[in-house]
Amino acid sequence: MSRQCTACRSDDRDTIDAGLLRVGVTVQEVADAHGLSHDSVWRHARNHLPERLALAAEAEEVASADALLDEITTLIHRVKVALDRTEARAVEGAGSEADVQGWTRELRGALTLLAAVSERLPPAQVMVLSSPEWVQVRGVMTAALRPFPEAAKAAAQALKSLG
Repeated sequence: MSRQCTACRSDDRDTIDAGLLRVGVTVQEVADAHGLSHDSVWRHARNHLPERLALAAEAEEVASADALLDEITTLIHRVKVALDRTEARAVEGAGSEADVQGWTRELRGALTLLAAVSERLPPAQVMVLSSPEWVQVRGVMTAALRPFPEAAKAAAQALKSLG
């Protein structure tokens, strides 16, 4: 019998996921904040976070996933800046190779997460479902069809047939 992911079974899963995507927060900091090991949080981020983002079914969830992709991209930028500064300090003799290696691992992790999430969330779907125009149209259609459940069902089936 395989073990369930420690982070997934935690009552703090949403907070753990948000922490993993927060700019400037390392995997180790998230792990420490929730009493988990670095390895368990890293495996969770690699194996379960992209899947959770990719399974977003509602437009709001997809828009949120799109925002999380932006956060991952910002995180990558921040980690690169920190790595550059750490490398410069190491060259000057004020930093250590271990610090450089640590930021390199963080960058590799962030890039891996971005690749996994990007692979599972088709850009066209994110752009269409999160566009302000679609959200507005969906709201107007939902409100207009609310008094007519049969028509709402027919419209939903017609839209579903589009793909």
